[in-house]
Amino acid sequence: MNNEEKILHILEQMQGDISGLTSDVGTLKSEVGTLKTDVGTLRSGFYQLDKKVDGNHKEVMIKLSSLEKNQEAIKSFILNSDDTFRKSEEAYNTIQKFKEVFSK
Repeated sequence: MNNEEKILHILEQMQGDISGLTSDVGTLKSEVGTLKTDVGTLRSGFYQLDKKVDGNHKEVMIKLSSLEKNQEAIKSFILNSDDTFRKSEEAYNTIQKFKEVFSK
């Protein structure tokens, strides 16, 4: 094999290697495109999840506020009931005293 044939053989090998590299680059570009699409899908999913969490948080806070108001109403009712019961008891005792006075 003479020098020209050796050089030609080496060039053919290099051309094959370059073709392989070109094919690999094309495959990598395709995979990067797929990854970009996947990242876009994930971002969209995260955005939707974030909106849902935000909505749930607002709903929970509204319900918590409602519970706090109800708790205050129950507390007020209990305090007022105790006062009302005491006044009713005083009125009952007063009536009993009147009964005692009038029955004598």
